[in-house]
Amino acid sequence: MNSARAFAPASVGNAGVGFDILGFALDVCGDVVEVSKGEPGVRILSIDGAENLSLIATENTATAGLIRLIEDFALPFGFDVRIKKGIPIGSGLGGSAASAVAGIVAANALLDTRLNTYELIKYALVGESVASGIAHTDNVVPCLLGGLYICDEETPIAIPVPDGVRVVVVHPEMTIKTIDARARLPDAVSLSTVVKQSHFLSTFIASGFLNDAEKFGRACVDLLAEPGRRELISGFDLAKEQVYSAGAWSFSISGSGPTVFALVSEDIERKVEELIVSTFTSQGIACQSWCTSISPKGARIEESQ
Repeated sequence: MNSARAFAPASVGNAGVGFDILGFALDVCGDVVEVSKGEPGVRILSIDGAENLSLIATENTATAGLIRLIEDFALPFGFDVRIKKGIPIGSGLGGSAASAVAGIVAANALLDTRLNTYELIKYALVGESVASGIAHTDNVVPCLLGGLYICDEETPIAIPVPDGVRVVVVHPEMTIKTIDARARLPDAVSLSTVVKQSHFLSTFIASGFLNDAEKFGRACVDLLAEPGRRELISGFDLAKEQVYSAGAWSFSISGSGPTVFALVSEDIERKVEELIVSTFTSQGIACQSWCTSISPKGARIEESQ
């Protein structure tokens, strides 16, 4: 095989309740990376769908892991790479992870001996760390594997999603840099906050295994990151008030934001979507929105030859 094209989906890091621990996949948009065998080294031939991304392989999330792969396995060939961004930059939908995952999944298809899941995660994290300086698993793991995961690097644990859980996702067209969002995190939290957050996290995970959709949704509460980050998203507080009044189980920030999501029952998903979108548009902010579910589909090869 001389070339392969891979798709990697958007994802919701933190999943609201599990800061830097949980994440889930969304099959609403994604990045596509095509990798071909070439001369030694890694070259980015094109980037579509985004401006101001580096064409230098060491500085791009889609290719940094490929450089490490070549070094570790002493590959006798290099990679030529084409990137198509489908996830908005700085959206909080795991765009850097998607490029990193798509790149390594496509390259893996060209190897004589394929990488295992742990190795795929490891090399994708090399790319992810280019974006934020820290290798976060909470986007990489669900992007690669699909579904909802406790995102341990070596042994990710899948959490069942209860029947009937729907996800309303709204991306207000603004950009929040991960480094700025992390600067809003508290240096310390109180013992009572730790206890409350631990209760919500354990209830959320247990409710997945118990197939209890409402308890699962209502446990999706973020007492750690949201208090500092919500001020970065114009209209967040009003949108939250509106969706809870409409019967949503939860409302939270996707990753670093500004994308937000609500966990809801199917009968109110369109109403909740309309309320969130109208709240942002009243602030003069255009939006993209989706009514969807936590997707079991992770990264996959679209074409190879």
